[in-house]
Amino acid sequence: EPFTREYFSKKGGIWGQVNGENFMFICIDLFSNYKNDVLFRCEMTENELILEKKDEFFLYLMEPLNECIKILGSVYNDSDEVLSELQEIIQTHILYMNSYVFIELIDREQVISLENLEGTERHEVLYRFKPFNERKFQLDESVPDKQLETNDENSLSIWEKLKYFFIKK
Repeated sequence: EPFTREYFSKKGGIWGQVNGENFMFICIDLFSNYKNDVLFRCEMTENELILEKKDEFFLYLMEPLNECIKILGSVYNDSDEVLSELQEIIQTHILYMNSYVFIELIDREQVISLENLEGTERHEVLYRFKPFNERKFQLDESVPDKQLETNDENSLSIWEKLKYFFIKK
């Protein structure tokens, strides 16, 4: 903030965490309930889920580590009806597990706290030391290995190498 794309349209932020639960159970639950609802966009991958109600709110769930599910999102409409619907979704599909979710409303200067910790302390799991969505970079087969070596005197410049990767002749 303020250098984000949604700075002027965002009315609040969502963050939280689910500990010790299987990510796929949550995803299948949310996906099966909202995939056919025309008011929602619900997309799922192996370790990510997006649930969006256009111009109202956005929920993003990811599993960066085993049995640690991060919950992030934004609120675009902070009306009581939208907040009630968002809280209902969180309580129905997330809060039945060992979890917590906070909804921070910027204009109202309010934080809505939703927790189900069963007497345990809330703790944040640090996950950024390990990328959770690793993809290996594939080299273009048309570029000879000799041209890609940086120690070679006749090697290409970085711009010429990028041209081989991104521009097909």
